[in-house]
Amino acid sequence: LFALLILCAWLAGCKKDPPKPADDSPTTQATSKDPHWVYPPASPPARVAVVFIHGLFGDTDATWTDQKSGHSFFEYVKAAPGIGDQVDIFAFGFTSKMVGGGSLDIREASNKLYDHLRFHGLMQYDTIVFVAHSMGGLVAMRTVIGNPELSDKTPLMVLYATPQEGSQIARIGKLLIPNNALGQMTPADANDYLKQLSDDWVRLKARGRAPFVECAYETKETFKTMIVPWSSATR
Repeated sequence: LFALLILCAWLAGCKKDPPKPADDSPTTQATSKDPHWVYPPASPPARVAVVFIHGLFGDTDATWTDQKSGHSFFEYVKAAPGIGDQVDIFAFGFTSKMVGGGSLDIREASNKLYDHLRFHGLMQYDTIVFVAHSMGGLVAMRTVIGNPELSDKTPLMVLYATPQEGSQIARIGKLLIPNNALGQMTPADANDYLKQLSDDWVRLKARGRAPFVECAYETKETFKTMIVPWSSATR
């Protein structure tokens, strides 16, 4: 069970090396923890900012980087014809440690995300797109729900295995590790936090202010278990 919990933050790396950007290169090392611009913002800035958010026990850069090749999702975006030169890329990270050092819950990470969006000038962009893994998707949803000026700028969110209906692994993990975030991601039937998040999202959608959500889900089991089941990832 402990091994399963460790793999909650696991994200399958890129199986093929993406083409390298022609000119730009990342401004930080893959071990950076603090939120940062992955590439220097264009001058003048692009109209679209893409914000990457890791999940529980994840890492600002490493979650999105294939540790074998060193290539990353950031490079895929920058190398995409007709897209890479139209966007600026920001990587958001928050404290999320399995042992020692503590871990933010969804509400706390959401508050930190909004603070960094303002501090780093992302609220000046016409459009913001979120790409998030696991708990990071719930953080993005909470932030968009709570800040109308942000929902107005966000037409799209891409979620990778985000437990919108919770996960049994979180319920088990909650018994092993004192972490408030795990308690917020237990199965939704007995989870008032996820029920409230869902209700708030429905109301946002009814007002025509909810982003379109593109969901990706796991297809490979981890020790014969799906960390986030299909029904939850595609909620």
